[in-house]
Amino acid sequence: MEVITIDNVAKDSSPLPIFEGQASIQPLVTETLAENVILAMVNFSPGAKTKLHTHADYQILLVASGKGILATEEKENVVTPGMLVYVPPWERHWHGATKDSAFSHISVMAPGETQIVE
Repeated sequence: MEVITIDNVAKDSSPLPIFEGQASIQPLVTETLAENVILAMVNFSPGAKTKLHTHADYQILLVASGKGILATEEKENVVTPGMLVYVPPWERHWHGATKDSAFSHISVMAPGETQIVE
C-alpha cells in the first residue's frame, strides 16, 4: 500500500502543447501502475485551459477545487468541487478554469493517444 499526500507531490509546470495559459500536472501513481492507468492532479490558473482534444480511451475528471469549465464543441458545463465528468473515447472536448477562479481536477484515464484538434 502506498499513501500519497497530494500537496507533497511535485508540480510539473513545464509548458505542454495541450495547455493554453499556466497549468501544472502532479502525477499521482507510480510508473508500474501507470502502465494501466494515468492518475494525475491537473491545476489551472484562472483562465487557463486545454486546447480542444480527444483521447483514444475514456477520461474521468473529478473536480477537486475551484470553478472550471468542461466543454464539447456544442456545450459548456460549469463544474465545481465534488462533480465528476465522464468523457467517452474520441469525444472532442476541452477543460480549464473560469476567468475568475483557479481550478484543479483529478484525471483518470487509460494510457493511449491524445490528439489536439486543430
